[in-house]
Amino acid sequence: MTDSSAPLPWKHISKTLTQYAPLWGGTVVLFTVFGIGYALFSSDYWSASQPLVLRDEATGSVERLGRFGSQTQMKAAQETILEMATNYEVVAEALRAIGPEDGSDDPQWPSSSLVRGIANHHVNVRAPQGSEFGNTEVVYLQTQATTPERAAKLCQAVYESLAHRLRTVRQLRADSIVEELRQARELAAEKLADVTSELKEIEIAFGSDLADLRSLSETFGDGGGRRLLDETLREQQAAELELEQLESLHQLLVAGREDPQKLLVSGGDLLSAQPSLLRMKDGLIQAQLESSQLSGRYTDVHPRLRAAIETENEIRQKLQKETGAVVDAMQPQLTLGRDKVKRLQQKQQRLTERLDRLAHVRADYAHLASEVKHRTDLLAQADKALTEAQASSASSTSVNLLAELGPPVVSDSPIGTSGSILTIGSATAGLLFGLGAVFLVAPGPNTTGRGRRWSDIISGRRATDRGGSVSASAVPPGVDRRANRSPGTPQQSDVPATVMPMPVGRRASDQIAPNNPPSQQPAAPPAFAPAPLKSDAAQSRAIDTNPTASVPNASPTNPKLPPLVYRDTTATGNSAPAETPPSNETTPPSKPEATPSSPKETPTVRNIQPVIASRKPKLHEIWQEVQTKGASKTDSKKPRRAKRSQTAESATPEETAPKDGPLADIHSTISLDEPSLKRAMDVSAFPGDRRRHTRDDS
Repeated sequence: MTDSSAPLPWKHISKTLTQYAPLWGGTVVLFTVFGIGYALFSSDYWSASQPLVLRDEATGSVERLGRFGSQTQMKAAQETILEMATNYEVVAEALRAIGPEDGSDDPQWPSSSLVRGIANHHVNVRAPQGSEFGNTEVVYLQTQATTPERAAKLCQAVYESLAHRLRTVRQLRADSIVEELRQARELAAEKLADVTSELKEIEIAFGSDLADLRSLSETFGDGGGRRLLDETLREQQAAELELEQLESLHQLLVAGREDPQKLLVSGGDLLSAQPSLLRMKDGLIQAQLESSQLSGRYTDVHPRLRAAIETENEIRQKLQKETGAVVDAMQPQLTLGRDKVKRLQQKQQRLTERLDRLAHVRADYAHLASEVKHRTDLLAQADKALTEAQASSASSTSVNLLAELGPPVVSDSPIGTSGSILTIGSATAGLLFGLGAVFLVAPGPNTTGRGRRWSDIISGRRATDRGGSVSASAVPPGVDRRANRSPGTPQQSDVPATVMPMPVGRRASDQIAPNNPPSQQPAAPPAFAPAPLKSDAAQSRAIDTNPTASVPNASPTNPKLPPLVYRDTTATGNSAPAETPPSNETTPPSKPEATPSSPKETPTVRNIQPVIASRKPKLHEIWQEVQTKGASKTDSKKPRRAKRSQTAESATPEETAPKDGPLADIHSTISLDEPSLKRAMDVSAFPGDRRRHTRDDS
């Protein structure tokens, strides 16, 4: 079963609560006293609310009948009401209207602090049913006072003061707008007068052509001058065509007077204006046809042929005479035609010059005319706005935009928390605070000791302090377990050579087992006691909490390798724990066959022979790997270190092997030289010191 499923220690909890009863009981009493004191000395407040409706001004917006144009305008107006309701002058006027609570006549009442306090905490304007401003035209004016009657009076007084303040603000705003619009109207009138005078000068200069000048400024239609010019052009074209026909007929008649035969070959269009000539032309043609027919039948001396020829000659002579008379009669007609064309040309020229002169001033006249129209519109708008502002100013003193829908309504009970609930809540808060303080300072059910810092109480001891430590009972009185335990220093300790956990403390000296001085060493043969191993479950929990602590006192470079820990109790008088050198291999070692000896008996070499024999292959592999890495690293070091490494490599195991003592027994057992074994012991001697590990591993 894991720690999370362990039952709650109810017995420990009840014992702790009983032990710390003054602490949590005192907090309950203290908080309860505070709650009772606050409930006794605080004042109760009743709330009074009055519904109000707000509308917009009807002046200038009669089609909406006082309704707001948009929701944004309504929201802005209601927020303005909220700000004005909490205004200093409004609240002060309302308080002066209802007077002090005690009924005294104090001319300095109300004070500034009282007015500000009531305005900030006891007067409010809210929307109905918890909505926001702008959804409806109805708002609620809410006030608070120490008595229901005073709350209702204060609500009514605030409403009257607010309505009066709104009328005053409207009047001030309307008066300022009226003054501004009056100045705008006067300025518009002055500008209009200046532009009108300039336009008047142009119209006087072109008085006869004013209609044409105005017509040129219009975007549609033609003026009288333009129409007259068009008619003159049409008449001129007709007169010129008629004159051309008369001149052509005159030329034909002049030629026909000399040779009538030319009249016969001319068309009838030219002679249509002279019927007599046309009939004589037809008679001559008929006589010539008859003579031609008779000449084909008769000879020249035949009477009928001769009669026909004489008739033809007679008609030709009359035609010549008639033609001469017509030519003489056409001279006045030609003169009239030429005069008419000339007059029309002169008229067309005069009209063209007149229109050209109007075109030169058309742009200026059009600009002045449009400016006059614009100034006139501005003046009309200013007059309209001024009229509306004057109407608003006149109605601001008699009309309220904020109307009440009913009288103030007072709450049935005081608002806020009652004294009993406040007392119970204070006692509950004190109880919770006291219990929290108790469980903060009280030790847990499994806590056997504390650290020397406040951080150890809150977050627990540090990781380096949580390992196994030397029991106080294992150290004799008067012996300092933190004394110098370096090799070669005599120690005043009679600690028997027992199998105990590896001491782990905050200092490197705390991690060294105590040694016996040479004078107090037991006569037993040298022994090396292996440190006890944790169970598989303990190792699994250690691996889950700390990956580098898979086994007791494991090396950081190879957490899964359980090292050997020994303590020397022989003639040197010093004992130091030792571990095997760290290795990069990850394969878990085989479990030792031997079990640790009892704490009462002294371990010997024979006791640990099976352990050493089982770990001999792994120690050989570690030693070979250390030698290989050392040889590869010394090639890149300085010459001095390279020389030292070569000297160490050239030494044979027989030269470095100890001749007697406990190291000789170990060497004979696992075939390791004394320097290598000491180095392996030094590497794992201090598993908590990272600097030592880093230095030895490198």
